[in-house]
Amino acid sequence: MEDFPPTTLYLDDLSEIVGIFTKACKCIEIKAGDYKITDPAELEALATKFPNGRFESIYLQGYEPYISLDLRTFGVTAYISDDTLEQRGVVAKVRDILNKGKKKSPRLLFYALTYIAAFVGTWQIISKDYLLGLPLIGLSLVSISVSVNYGMKNKVVVHSHLRGTAKTFFERKKDDIALAVISAFLGALLGGVITYLLRK
Repeated sequence: MEDFPPTTLYLDDLSEIVGIFTKACKCIEIKAGDYKITDPAELEALATKFPNGRFESIYLQGYEPYISLDLRTFGVTAYISDDTLEQRGVVAKVRDILNKGKKKSPRLLFYALTYIAAFVGTWQIISKDYLLGLPLIGLSLVSISVSVNYGMKNKVVVHSHLRGTAKTFFERKKDDIALAVISAFLGALLGGVITYLLRK
């Protein structure tokens, strides 16, 4: 798994990988969630089974020679039955496609926010301002959990749409983001008013 980077793939990338398997193996099998196909031409039809825009997981198996590729949210696993140049070549071509979709992890941003919250919270507790310090320490602990969870669940994303047709994260989540921003603003405002009243 360590050989493959966090990546974002689209249906055309998946078709390219399937094409590599088809050329190298006598027959192939593709599993996605509860569905299974053996004809590469049915890949687009398979994609329609996932209207939320993402495959849950993709598992490719090629026979004669046996080569498998497991694309899951937490990482990629490849297996070859024999250590031959042909089978290594298949894995190398797959790695090239995964590298094209290589993405930067936002975990550094999570860590920065975590450390800032922990530092400010600790300073507030030392200053005996527990009302502000304790929530900030709690926020830093929650941020660590969110960071680890996000990293585990979003290492590999396989969209069930062609590149350029899938909606971006902000297009899909704009209503949720707007609600979160408004909630955060109101929460900060309410927290500020309560703090001000307690200090009077």
